[in-house]
Amino acid sequence: MRGFLQNRIAKAFGAGLKALHGAIATTGVAFGSLHLSLGPANAVMAGLAGVFLGEMYIWADGNLWVVVVAHSLLNAALLISWYLNT
Repeated sequence: MRGFLQNRIAKAFGAGLKALHGAIATTGVAFGSLHLSLGPANAVMAGLAGVFLGEMYIWADGNLWVVVVAHSLLNAALLISWYLNT
């Protein structure tokens, strides 16, 4: 979902790296707001993770697999942390 929105918003902002960074920030806020039901701290963390993964997508020259692996590792680390702390 974020990749689809990110690319569409970047096109709406115009061409260039500034447009892409603006789209990443916008989708990060949107992604974080979708997690508000989990609490404000989780919403902020989700938004920051979204921005991080969006920037990683640029760094990886649009290779989505790099982002998929990073997202999977992040989720695994969060799950392990949750399990060890309960």
